[in-house]
Amino acid sequence: MIGKLVFVLPVVAVFYYLLSNIELVDQDNLVLDRARLALASEIYDRHGDKIGEFVEKRRYFVPLATMPQHLLDAFVSAEDKKFFRHRGIDYFSVLRAMVTNLVAWQVKQGASTITQQLARMLFLNRERTWLRKSKEAQIAQILERKYDKQTILEYYLNTVYLGNGAYGVEAASRSYFRKSIEQINLSEAALLAVLPRAPSALALHRNYSLAKRQQRVVLRQMFDERLISRQQYLSSRDRVVKVFAQAEAFTAVAPYFSDQVYRVLRKKFSLTDLKNKGYQIHTSLDQRLQKRIAQRFHTHVQVLRKKFGQEFQAAFFVIDPRSGEVLAVQGGSDYQTTQFNRALQTTRHSQRMLLPFILATIIDSNLTHQQLGDVDPAFMRLYRAMFQNNDRVGDLIADVGYGSLGKKLRPLLISLNNKQQAEFTLADIVTAFATFANQGYLVNPRYVREIKTSRDQILFQELPPKKSSGQQIFSRQSTSIVSEVLEKFWRQDNDQGFAGFSTNNSMLHDSWSLAYNAELVVGVWLGAERGRAKLPADRQLSRDLFRYAFQNLGKSLKKRVTRKNVAFISLKAKDRYLSLPIPL
Repeated sequence: MIGKLVFVLPVVAVFYYLLSNIELVDQDNLVLDRARLALASEIYDRHGDKIGEFVEKRRYFVPLATMPQHLLDAFVSAEDKKFFRHRGIDYFSVLRAMVTNLVAWQVKQGASTITQQLARMLFLNRERTWLRKSKEAQIAQILERKYDKQTILEYYLNTVYLGNGAYGVEAASRSYFRKSIEQINLSEAALLAVLPRAPSALALHRNYSLAKRQQRVVLRQMFDERLISRQQYLSSRDRVVKVFAQAEAFTAVAPYFSDQVYRVLRKKFSLTDLKNKGYQIHTSLDQRLQKRIAQRFHTHVQVLRKKFGQEFQAAFFVIDPRSGEVLAVQGGSDYQTTQFNRALQTTRHSQRMLLPFILATIIDSNLTHQQLGDVDPAFMRLYRAMFQNNDRVGDLIADVGYGSLGKKLRPLLISLNNKQQAEFTLADIVTAFATFANQGYLVNPRYVREIKTSRDQILFQELPPKKSSGQQIFSRQSTSIVSEVLEKFWRQDNDQGFAGFSTNNSMLHDSWSLAYNAELVVGVWLGAERGRAKLPADRQLSRDLFRYAFQNLGKSLKKRVTRKNVAFISLKAKDRYLSLPIPL
């Protein structure tokens, strides 16, 4: 056997060297480019905080310059000590592996350098054959001629699989340690460096003790190679590293919002691109506002459920009327139990919710108080319907005209059914109220501000619209009067800083509260779904929910209500008289 090896080894070595230099592949296709890597697309809120991602393979490309030196040293020491000295192939390691493989008469041991591993990961497969190994060597040599060592190492560290669904060191660091790669210490870096050889068997969340033993070997090698001091070696060797079973989940932040962003982007991009191109998606969401509201919202829904013994569902929608940017969304009481978005995907109906729009339409129709007559005039009947819950909405629709009202509502995505009821989603009705806050100009909801490529190139950008360029639905006169009326409606319960309206539908299945000022429009829905139960009669539960979840939100914000060309009529509501405006 020894004689056979002495004869065969030199022949195989020469053959391996020659074969590795034969031009078997197209060099033009051997390009290190991020486009070759499947990169997760990340979603950020308006403050730059991450709220979610679209991902097929969890990988995030990070430049070599942002990685700590001890991470680079750990991987080179563990995987390829001669990386900075060879030209793609370590021939001594190749001969050593050949001896092992010839004795076994099969490919049992590899001798791949970091460059060869990168060649296999990007351009080949994991098939353990002599032909694949020869191509791997050839591609490695080509890469070494085309790129410097830093570029090769950068792509290797961003490509290599490190277990638990993590591709590249950034994904692995976020997964195992819940921190960015630039934040990891020497002990954590050495743990990551042991993973390429057996990423599943050594996965830190499953086999920490075995990975820890391998880590100590790497640290010893780094010490022997004088890459770290004795003190660094000892402290890192003995340090217990906290390992998480999975990466930080973002579904708890604003899952309903993220789902809607996905639906919006699917109209512009393919699913493959969304999950693999590494887009940086900057959205309109205010995560801080979302968290603040959602926690209170959820708490109060639970209180109502216990108090009335019903499985209420609830939703809220918040928008900036100046830009149309959606700031917060909750599509149900709990995303873990129901992912259906009741704020955007459920159409409900109400007749009383039409009252503010009837008021604005009457004013814009130039039907003044005098023209409408003095006997139970339309304005008085309308205000009675709003403040005294006098359900004569059908007569009021007749006053303004079914066609005239429908024409005003159509751009607001609110339709009138054959029962003279408005049909809308919560998002639609909130956006319609935003028209009042925006001095009569149409507001279009916006979820995405900007999308960048993985190289920070702007791919898509939507700037806030100019008010003068938008469609004006209601006049400033009508919106001014509506806002003053709704401010007095909302102030009945001593709420400050908003103008608003709240109502239940006639079947007591749905309750809404909507309020706005110049900078914010908020809508809350509470309901007993599918007709299985009704809301308690004579209760404004959505108003209670609004007051609890959005307390103090409007007090620091400016109001924009003006009075001009109006007279006032007196109406008794809740044991006091209100002075309400009518146009002259």
